[in-house]
Amino acid sequence: MAENTVLELSVAKGIPVDKFKQDDKFETIEVLYDSGFFLLKGAVPEIARILKISEPTVYRYLQNVKAKDQ
Repeated sequence: MAENTVLELSVAKGIPVDKFKQDDKFETIEVLYDSGFFLLKGAVPEIARILKISEPTVYRYLQNVKAKDQ
């Protein structure tokens, strides 16, 4: 699920995943959060691996997404 979503965003933006900037990665986390992806066990390490960022960075982005929703 995550890889497909990331690939779709990559194609839509016309940017390969390894060239994603911080905003692109944040948007990816936001889309996955809205879809309920982070309710799954092991979601954070998986998306960290796909986006080539650390797990603490994923958690920080998630914190910002949740704050934005409130």
